[in-house]
Amino acid sequence: MKTRLITGIIPASAGQLLKFDSRRTTAWPGGTGVLSALFIMLIVSCPLVFSQTTRETTGETSAETSANQTSFRFDRVTSFSHLPDGIDVWDGGAHMQVKALREDVLRVRVSRSGKFGEDASWAVLPESRQSRASAVSGDAKDNVGFATKALRFSIDRATGESKISDLDGNILQQDARPIEFFGNAFRVFKTMPLDEHYFGLGDKPGPLDRREQAFTMWNTDAYSFQESTDPIYKSIPYFMTFRAGRALGVFLDNTWRSSFDFGKQIPNLVSFGAVDGPLDYYVFYGPAPKRVVETYTWLTGRGPLPP
Repeated sequence: MKTRLITGIIPASAGQLLKFDSRRTTAWPGGTGVLSALFIMLIVSCPLVFSQTTRETTGETSAETSANQTSFRFDRVTSFSHLPDGIDVWDGGAHMQVKALREDVLRVRVSRSGKFGEDASWAVLPESRQSRASAVSGDAKDNVGFATKALRFSIDRATGESKISDLDGNILQQDARPIEFFGNAFRVFKTMPLDEHYFGLGDKPGPLDRREQAFTMWNTDAYSFQESTDPIYKSIPYFMTFRAGRALGVFLDNTWRSSFDFGKQIPNLVSFGAVDGPLDYYVFYGPAPKRVVETYTWLTGRGPLPP
């Protein structure tokens, strides 16, 4: 919550002025009468004094309040059903759906209520969201999943943790612990190998490699920002991982206040989430970084060339 210094001139009585400052109070020439007047004015004006600060933080505070009401972890597979292009997985009433939009693009949606909202997006093109690639089921004793011609997805039956790898068995992305919901908020946790690097999130201060950094997505008019200022003007919830010559893109399709942590708060763990809205993200494979960027523009659209 922001803290402000509020200074003003309030008439106390005839021939007197009372200077109100959040750090000190001085009255002329009154003494006890002036202090009494100050006490009364302070009580009356408290709602006015703090109303702007309250308005500025109401959105985040209400979300935090909602987030503290109930919690849930998607930490087991109680049932599942294969699809021509992916898989549906349930943990009780909670529902995870993973679909292959292309052989190298997966879409992951999770709803703790079991119901997904309207399949709409302000960022991803309709033709990309509706694209489909064939998936071949591949279940084992400990996990269920499927494979395309480029990627293999699996989710552990006992823990609900998922893993994405290429067809050679190289792990590209893996849950570090189950997805967590706190009221309407959610958080996704991924492992963070020591030799993996992270790039993206648009206009953000700091090093090019986002490792050991944390960022918030919330458009802010950050005049005269410094290297440590965050958030600032743009919110682009997309990042690329790079490890051992293999690149992977992740795009979180959520317009609410979101955050990304690359091992800053919890060492050796990547996490991302939002205070509300859908848990809907895309994972797309390169392996070349150029291919990842091209796929990102396939999802979100390409700018027209100048005439």
